[in-house]
Amino acid sequence: MVKTLSSNGQLTVKKGFLGLGGKAVMNNTGNTMSAVVKEYVPAEGEKLLRIINLAPQAIIEALTNEKPQETGLGNVRLEALVSEDGTQMLVQMFRFVDFRNKPISDLKTFVGTDAAAIARLI
Repeated sequence: MVKTLSSNGQLTVKKGFLGLGGKAVMNNTGNTMSAVVKEYVPAEGEKLLRIINLAPQAIIEALTNEKPQETGLGNVRLEALVSEDGTQMLVQMFRFVDFRNKPISDLKTFVGTDAAAIARLI
């Protein structure tokens, strides 16, 4: 996801001293973003995929009622970028197929209080 966003000019990745560390900055807002990566078994990943495709308030309600169980190593992967102030969040899901993570959802963008609430629940 980061590679796609940076190649589209939406995100700038700044390397740290001697190439160690670094930070990602959204070009349109100037927000510094933190990465969150979680993995799920197929059944839980499908459940989360259905939830992620809902409207923001429905996502918050669904995750409050039933949060999919993550695992240490799974076929379905959630990648998220969350701004430091919690007002912006980008989410995309991937499935591990043919030794690569392939997107199974569109890139979703959440802003404002919706972003903060969803980030807290994920």
